[in-house]
Amino acid sequence: MSTKQRPQFTHDVLPLQERTTAKKVRSKVKKGETLNWDAIIAEERKKSASKAGKAEVSSKTSKSAKSEKSSDATGKKTHQFSQFMKPAKRVKSKSEKAQSSTFEAERSSASKKASPPSKPLRTSKRPDEVVAQEGTRINKLIANFSTYSRRQADALIEAGKVTLNGKKVTELGLLIEKPQSVRIEVKGELIKTQQRIRTIVMNKPKDCITTRSDERGRRTIYDVLPEDLKGLKPIGRLDRNSTGLLLLTNDGDMVNMLTHPKYHLTKVYRVELDRAVENPERLAQRFLEGLSLEGEKQLAQAVEVFMVKPTIWGVSLNSGMYRQVRRMFEACGYDVVALKRIAIGAFQLSGLKPGEHRELRYNDVQSLKNGAMAAFKQSEKDKRDEARIAKLAEKAKKSGTPSIEDQVTSYLKDLDPSVWMGA
Repeated sequence: MSTKQRPQFTHDVLPLQERTTAKKVRSKVKKGETLNWDAIIAEERKKSASKAGKAEVSSKTSKSAKSEKSSDATGKKTHQFSQFMKPAKRVKSKSEKAQSSTFEAERSSASKKASPPSKPLRTSKRPDEVVAQEGTRINKLIANFSTYSRRQADALIEAGKVTLNGKKVTELGLLIEKPQSVRIEVKGELIKTQQRIRTIVMNKPKDCITTRSDERGRRTIYDVLPEDLKGLKPIGRLDRNSTGLLLLTNDGDMVNMLTHPKYHLTKVYRVELDRAVENPERLAQRFLEGLSLEGEKQLAQAVEVFMVKPTIWGVSLNSGMYRQVRRMFEACGYDVVALKRIAIGAFQLSGLKPGEHRELRYNDVQSLKNGAMAAFKQSEKDKRDEARIAKLAEKAKKSGTPSIEDQVTSYLKDLDPSVWMGA
């Protein structure tokens, strides 16, 4: 065999057992020398057989350990063929099995002790389920998982109509550590603390009250809804003559998030007036600045006002005073003929006739919650910015330097009016 042909005899083409031998031999080959591979392999096999005979004298445990070690070493040094070689399985003795089982038991018990206690989270296996949170007061549980409000729950507790595991509840703020393991009944009806979340959107018709029952016997929204949806609560209210978008759900946290003033979730209304507005700019300015309504401590203010026609307007609010839109227009000398809510946040009313409803998908519900949380964060940021500006103005006032507003005003006064007035 010539030297030029030697590269063909790499250790990759040899049997797996002789690859290490081929490496050692090739490193000692001189230039131009021809090797007899059959003789080399036969000699190495003899050496390995003699070594195997000597190793038989040692114990079975040491022999298996050496074989495992040699197989690991071979696996690290070999080429791509090593992935096809599986090491021989080693059978554990009875003592080793007992030791491993004892070790596993000790490790599992130690991990259980070291793991922190589980926090009470409002989570469930399915995204469309709501589960009562651990450590919740009983009036909140009743409000979240029934048609009663917290005030109504307190009144029912005082009247002795609420039972916990068959016993009457007398404490209003009773804390329920594990709601899933107790039985709460109100007027004999079981309160289910794990329910499938259902949220629907309804196009509320006219001459319909947003309440469960009316003393005068007038029609309510529950007279329009089917029987299986009468356990849902309305998110906000619309008065009798108002129409449009109304959300109902059995998720108490969602009701709080979409109705609490701190979240500042905007609601858009389409308003039709009895006559055309004489001065649209003045009306919009008054709405944006805020109006003082009778019986209200805060100003009734609009976030956005736009005119579709002289008699049709759009108003966006982030507060929820009683009949706020109607009272604001009445304060300006106009009567509202028709009022329709067309949007809550980014969710708009579409495709539903008056009195119709449809169930919201999980993504729609999450979008509403995310919108409310984003509005809350923005309002908090605006408050921090206003506080920072007020602090800087107070500091400038004490130091005697003019504020930024005063500097801008004086600068504009020095300019030609045709420049800064846009004339």
